[in-house]
Amino acid sequence: MSLAPLIALIALAAPAPIVTAPDPGMWTFDNLPLEHLKQVYGFEPTRAWINHVRLASVRISSGGSGSFVSPNGLVLTNHHVALEYINGMSSPANDYVTNGFHARRHAQERKCKDATLRQLVSMTDVTAEVEKAGKGATDPARARANAIGEITARLSNETELTVDVVTLYGGAQYVAYAYKIYDDVRLVFAPELRAAAFGGDLDNFCYPRWCLDVAFLRAYENGKPADTSAHYFRWSGSGAKRDELVFVSGNPGSTARLWPQARLEHERDVYNPGLLELLGRREQALSRYAALGGNQKIKVLDELFGIRNSLKAIGGELDGLRNARIWSRKQAEEKAFLKAAGEDAEVEKAMATYVRTRAMRNQAFVPLVFLRIDGELGGLARAIARLGSALASDEASRPANYRGASLKQMMSNLAEEIEFDLPLERERISANLDNAVKMLGKDSDYVKVAVGNLKPRAAADRLLSTTRLTEATFREKLLKGGAEAINGSTDPLLVLARIVESQRRGPAALWGEAGNLEAAAGTSLAQARFRIFGKTSYPDATFTLRLSYGTCKGYDLGTTRVPWKTTLYGLFGRGASMNHEEPFDIPARWEKAKPFLDLATPYNFVNTVDSTGGNSGSPCINKNLEIVGVLFDGNIQSLPNRYLYLDDVCRSVCVHSAGIAHALERVYGAYGLLAELSIK
Repeated sequence: MSLAPLIALIALAAPAPIVTAPDPGMWTFDNLPLEHLKQVYGFEPTRAWINHVRLASVRISSGGSGSFVSPNGLVLTNHHVALEYINGMSSPANDYVTNGFHARRHAQERKCKDATLRQLVSMTDVTAEVEKAGKGATDPARARANAIGEITARLSNETELTVDVVTLYGGAQYVAYAYKIYDDVRLVFAPELRAAAFGGDLDNFCYPRWCLDVAFLRAYENGKPADTSAHYFRWSGSGAKRDELVFVSGNPGSTARLWPQARLEHERDVYNPGLLELLGRREQALSRYAALGGNQKIKVLDELFGIRNSLKAIGGELDGLRNARIWSRKQAEEKAFLKAAGEDAEVEKAMATYVRTRAMRNQAFVPLVFLRIDGELGGLARAIARLGSALASDEASRPANYRGASLKQMMSNLAEEIEFDLPLERERISANLDNAVKMLGKDSDYVKVAVGNLKPRAAADRLLSTTRLTEATFREKLLKGGAEAINGSTDPLLVLARIVESQRRGPAALWGEAGNLEAAAGTSLAQARFRIFGKTSYPDATFTLRLSYGTCKGYDLGTTRVPWKTTLYGLFGRGASMNHEEPFDIPARWEKAKPFLDLATPYNFVNTVDSTGGNSGSPCINKNLEIVGVLFDGNIQSLPNRYLYLDDVCRSVCVHSAGIAHALERVYGAYGLLAELSIK
């Protein structure tokens, strides 16, 4: 459930409406439902409690969440959140993904490339300042954006922190989030992939589960472990208990719970089905490449994991939109809102806008998404095609990056010697062509030029065997020839790139126009909801820190009861029942440790906490501020959470703190880590 960038293929301009939802919701830390917690659960968090949770929580740059769990910068997260770092430091000789990693001393901890942690230090409401800037302005949106830029710069300078102004309630509230950034992050511990993701993609988004999806990182400052003694979560040895109230502090990526039905219809009928087509063939292509083994498998492992995760997630979301119960709930919600809004002309205008933009998006989507050439070579070809188009116009009218020193640097970069991975390029382009034949049709210019009468795979081979863009000397000569040489080149890959660039412009402009219209309409709807409901509910998720809560309990599924927890008995039973065949093969280290394990130890568990992508790695804590688990997934029934939360069957799936501690001791002998966590 990490928020990977894999499916950020086109920006979705969407409203961020206020959401009226059942317990628990995703609450901002300055607006927790304290009275509800007191009345329903008999617990009222103090300001000190709330601040401690906020400061002990972190956002991880790979797209997930985490938390400090020791005075010395130790961070608990998921293995799949840390996977890109683990994979990045692996090699065939030291395959930390397959074999795991354990630094027994600080000196052995490995630097995670490009990893950062964000700790939310403060939240400042700047709504009045932003709104004041927009009032009476010729272009209110631009005026507000300029004000946000000025506020960000001022507060960053004053606090010496990184500041983001977050838009909530569709622009009804603007809050400056000030972050402390830890940019020296090191890997401390990671189990084997087969232990972390036991059951693989087959069990992903399923429950019951038996996964040790955990990793420990460490934040460093000035070359030493960071001092986090003021705010960290202590470890609960016994862990979560049945029916216990628990909290999850994390960074849910995005939700669309009050998008108008017209917008959801586009998701249901066009967008989600299209993404499944795109990602399905990409998954097949990368699986073929990974099957080559060695470096090839390592190279695409993280991307392949993300694609498979996205396929299941988007498929579940689509199933939710096609579910009659959920759709009727969405219809009832919209009807109730419109009734509460009365004859509000702005609301009526906004709803009509979404009907119009649905048609615009439906028209633009297929060419925008399926006119593409992926991979390093495809990206290079498209960059050269864009350069040729820019150079054909007067320098004064070109974008800044196509003029002066920027242009010179760009041309130098495009002419560099590059070692292309041609087998990978072949798989990526083959997937593009396969998708294009189905989605664009044989009569499209793209398919005629790229495929003709060949099969997509043979057409990809032809493109790669006849293009000269792989040669630095050819590219250098081409670039020196300027617009005439680039735009007149008959290189097959460059010809295809010119078609892609020219034929995407119209759909891209249409998609962008739809986004602009929806931005205004979405703001009108969100502000209408805010006038009606105020801050009695939470805003849609924005990949910023939120607090959710619920209880640990199972659920009924058909005629059976799904248990709230699993144990180590189930891990070995699942492996045996599946003949220990991949991905149900239990690591040898675990098999060796089996006689020394207490198989009744809780391993994974579920709760009613409301979560979504981005919550991966979030700490699951009790009211005593103790770690009782770490969230790593949701059950299959929770996938439509993006649009609607149903607390009868939706569950967040966590690794139990007792199971983590037991594995660290009996399987991995991680006694130093246990001591740091104060686990006896």
